[in-house]
Amino acid sequence: MVLCCSVTTAAVPVHVHTSPPIAVLSEENFISVLNKANAIVNRVTDTPAVVQLMIQLKEDLSQYNRTAIQDQLKQQFEDALYQGGIPPGNVPQLALFVAYSKVKDIRTMVAMHGD
Repeated sequence: MVLCCSVTTAAVPVHVHTSPPIAVLSEENFISVLNKANAIVNRVTDTPAVVQLMIQLKEDLSQYNRTAIQDQLKQQFEDALYQGGIPPGNVPQLALFVAYSKVKDIRTMVAMHGD
């Protein structure tokens, strides 16, 4: 029996240019919201409900079942982000982004220009 394991990791820096440029204060506020959301998501990721969903992701799943788990994760993150005081207009998109990232094992970090 031959056992083979492959792990691919990559760090891809991304800088977003906007037109018109975002004001420094707006950018700082957005980064503050992202950092707060990240802290909330990190806390909820350790809850039994999310841990169980993450364990299920390790199984060989159909796309339908993987999407169902992603939807459940989105709901868990959405509930936590609302309760954590993230502006309501940002919550659905952030929750979907975080859930998708968890399902695809993508990690995102926020850095200021020049970091």
